[in-house]
Amino acid sequence: MVTLREFVQALRRQSGVEAAVVVGRDGLLIDSAADTAVHADGLAARVPALVAAAVATGAPVGRGGLSMAVLEYERGSAIVSQMSPDVWLLVLVHPQGPLATLLQDLRRYRHQITALA
Repeated sequence: MVTLREFVQALRRQSGVEAAVVVGRDGLLIDSAADTAVHADGLAARVPALVAAAVATGAPVGRGGLSMAVLEYERGSAIVSQMSPDVWLLVLVHPQGPLATLLQDLRRYRHQITALA
């Protein structure tokens, strides 16, 4: 079975992936693999607020629990995906990176990813 560390490193090795960061509900960094320019601790600290805002947006319109969010920026995208109720995965993708493939894989392997958390 793949470990959480191996999973994070494999994500980061994909062409176009700048960072893979695993974050606890409290915003503390659990694990990461990132370009040297990426400050993983700082990113981790921001994930809970992002998740809270997304949950608050979906709740009034009856969308249910948040499983994944995608943010597109001028210089790339960020995927936030729930690994467990207390653990989130943040993946930073370059503009020409494999966004569609990553989204498909995160959905397809959701159960296996959840087992790592």
